[in-house]
Amino acid sequence: MENNNKNNPLGDFTQRAQQAVAMAQQLAGKLGHDCLGTEHVAVAILRLDAGVVSEYLKKKNVEAEQVCRAI
Repeated sequence: MENNNKNNPLGDFTQRAQQAVAMAQQLAGKLGHDCLGTEHVAVAILRLDAGVVSEYLKKKNVEAEQVCRAI
């Protein structure tokens, strides 16, 4: 599916995915990081506490604050 909305590069993402990216961007900013990385997205996914990825990480005893401290 091609994104026809040039003003919103996340337009093809689900609402939850857009929330995760927005949360990840905020976290990266709070930590003083110039780049948005997978570690920021992982924390956001865990904090949203929904979806298959979040469930999998929690089963592996991965917690949002644990990941956040590591970055």
